[in-house]
Amino acid sequence: MNPAYDFRRLKSRISLAHILCAYGLTARLRRRDHRLFGPCPLHNGDNPTAFRADLDRGIWHCFTSCGGGDGWR
Repeated sequence: MNPAYDFRRLKSRISLAHILCAYGLTARLRRRDHRLFGPCPLHNGDNPTAFRADLDRGIWHCFTSCGGGDGWR
């Protein structure tokens, strides 16, 4: 496999925190230990507990309507 397309390697080097920050989605989120939480930045929600991201595990979830996944889905 061409190393330029090794997604496992790429995924191991780029964290969920980097992805959220690169897209400017962390402005309204608060941090507690290794978790981010707040209104969902994906659908511009106003529920202060709808979005949660676990930075250690690299997963996120919107409890309102967006679903969840990792930084690559």
